[in-house]
Amino acid sequence: SAHIINANTIESHSDSISVVWSNILDTLSNQQIKSRRNIVHKYGELLSINGTVQSAKGRVPSLCGPSLFWSCSSSKYWNKETVNFLANDWDIQILRCPMSIAPGIANKRTWNDNNLFHNPEESLRMMDEVVSAAIENDIYVIIDFHEHRAEILKPEALFFFEYMSRKWGEYDHV
Repeated sequence: SAHIINANTIESHSDSISVVWSNILDTLSNQQIKSRRNIVHKYGELLSINGTVQSAKGRVPSLCGPSLFWSCSSSKYWNKETVNFLANDWDIQILRCPMSIAPGIANKRTWNDNNLFHNPEESLRMMDEVVSAAIENDIYVIIDFHEHRAEILKPEALFFFEYMSRKWGEYDHV
């Protein structure tokens, strides 16, 4: 038998309809979020093959996420809380972390001492914290030796990447 819906029926059931519609939207939203979460678990290690980033199984991911600002200029955001916020509220899948190495070193002086060259312990601590948080949130992280004149800092680059590869190289997230 057919049901006839009139304005009175809709009005008297509008709260129920709103609740049902809200539940449907929440479910769809949660499914979208869940599909964006666990991205590293889904794709695993990413490789560059013929200029294309892809998984070891040949799947090409579409990833979204921001870059933090240079560590020397925005150290208050280089922490677990920021990564958690970006992963949970922005649903990012990848985060770039540009470690400030020695800004201005080509001019024989740096314009900021909050960098790897002058403060290696704190700089590495900050990078470790954001990389660890990215792994906990199952998102990819790009570790960036960010220096405009990196060619004059080869020993620092070797130290940095040896440290990062020893500490984080086993994780597909990096």
